[in-house]
Amino acid sequence: MFKDTSYDDCFFDLEENVELLEGKVFYNCQFEEMDFSEGQINNCIFEECTFKSCKFQGAILDNCQFITNKFPYTGFFQTTFKDCRVIASSFDGISMAYADILGGVWSYVDFRRQDFSKKNFSNIDFTGTDFSSSNCSKSNFTNCNFSQSRIDFVNFEEADLRNCNFLDTDMSSAKFKKTQMDLQQTILLASAHGGIYTE
Repeated sequence: MFKDTSYDDCFFDLEENVELLEGKVFYNCQFEEMDFSEGQINNCIFEECTFKSCKFQGAILDNCQFITNKFPYTGFFQTTFKDCRVIASSFDGISMAYADILGGVWSYVDFRRQDFSKKNFSNIDFTGTDFSSSNCSKSNFTNCNFSQSRIDFVNFEEADLRNCNFLDTDMSSAKFKKTQMDLQQTILLASAHGGIYTE
């Protein structure tokens, strides 16, 4: 299984569980009803791939790249993404509530309507990512980059946003209540609501 180093324009619907995948490159491939549960996926690149009705329950994805991917009907229960690079990929319509994201880059990702309450998402680059209408309450986002992101109607109640970058991000419709913020974010938030900072 997966003996080659790279695969282009391939279709996979293997029934057996994939326990280990390492150093592989997949371009424009489709994975359908594949089971990666409890598996280890290391240093792999997936570009313009579709994972339809796949299972990643309990899987660990370490230092992988997902570029312009889609994940319709795919499960990520207790999945761990460690130092992964996820670019312009869509998780719309599926739950990421029970996945763990440990560092890495998640830029221009579709994270709309997610339940991200009580999560630890520190030290992650979320540049350009769409969190619209997501629940991010009571979560730790310290040292994250939200520049050019969409946070329309996001609930940040009791979240920790210290040392985050919100450059070119509209903060006006997001909910901030008992949110931990540093001075720079407080100034940006006040500005979004028409306030003017004076020393």
